Amino acid sequence: MQALLHITGLRATPPEPLRTILTPQDKPALEQFRKEHEGESTAMAQPAKLSHWLNQRFDRMLRARDERIRKWDKAHQPEKELAGREIAQLRTLLKTRPDTPEHRELVQQLSHLLPAEIFRPPELKPEPKQEMTRKDKPKQWKPPSMS
Repeated sequence: MQALLHITGLRATPPEPLRTILTPQDKPALEQFRKEHEGESTAMAQPAKLSHWLNQRFDRMLRARDERIRKWDKAHQPEKELAGREIAQLRTLLKTRPDTPEHRELVQQLSHLLPAEIFRPPELKPEPKQEMTRKDKPKQWKPPSMS
């Protein structure tokens, strides 16, 4: 409130700066935070160390991401194999029975489950643009003569 009064000109002196109260219980947590993040703060203060620190940090992040992906793949391997077998069965079924009522019914069912792009007819390519020759150029408008 004091800052607003000072900004609007209703108070001549600026407000006192905000200070957080550091209790004795908070000091160990603050010291622990300093120890954990001291490397980061010193690296950020020195440009020569910063790029090396950032490279190491990004490498660690990439390794952690790769590890999460590997764990997810391992955990979901049975589901992935089952889905792959089902897709292979559906592909062979679609190839072996091309124009039967069952085939049409299956395609109809799949068209509701799968994205529409799979069953969309191929799009025609646009005709290539022809270059305009001198005689094809549009005529420029000329104002009528006043004579």
